[in-house]
Amino acid sequence: MQTLLLIRRFQQRIISHIERHITHRTVLDAGCGSGLNGYIFQQDYKAKVTLSDVVDNRHPLAQHMPFILSSVEKIPVTQVFDVVFLQYVLHHMDVSIKLDDVFNRLKLVSRKIIVVEDIVTHKTDIRKALEYDKQTNAKINQGDLYIGRYYSDADLKNYFEQTGLRLITEAVFQKGSFEDGFLDRKLYILTF
Repeated sequence: MQTLLLIRRFQQRIISHIERHITHRTVLDAGCGSGLNGYIFQQDYKAKVTLSDVVDNRHPLAQHMPFILSSVEKIPVTQVFDVVFLQYVLHHMDVSIKLDDVFNRLKLVSRKIIVVEDIVTHKTDIRKALEYDKQTNAKINQGDLYIGRYYSDADLKNYFEQTGLRLITEAVFQKGSFEDGFLDRKLYILTF
């Protein structure tokens, strides 16, 4: 239950931006980890949620939810969702995976993409950020996840533009601090 409370507390920071995009919608929570974000979307916002990740680490509360075992760039095109939700997925992907491939695949399975990501700034201390990321993953029972690469705001916006995505909303919902190595937390809502 403590993990669920941590997830809910985090979601309070972004929900004002995403609530109208997920309420009563079909949502693919890609790179879902525990699946608790999707569980909350289903319980609180009446979304019809499908979970997806490269491994099945679903929390017991999310075990009943539909699940697709797949990496983000290879999600099967069997359904088009209203929204794909990606939270802290991009920096955990292997560096050999091209973001162009990821966003082009997501365009095939959705009408809108919500990205929540740690963003590198000019102040970011990568070693400190990596340590903070490991500690955070341990707190939410995700274990020691691979960290491929952090992206800057300009990097992501360049990928969005290259793949024909249109940015409709962006927000920094948490400024970086010494504790997290000065990684900003940023939300992007995209259409095409």
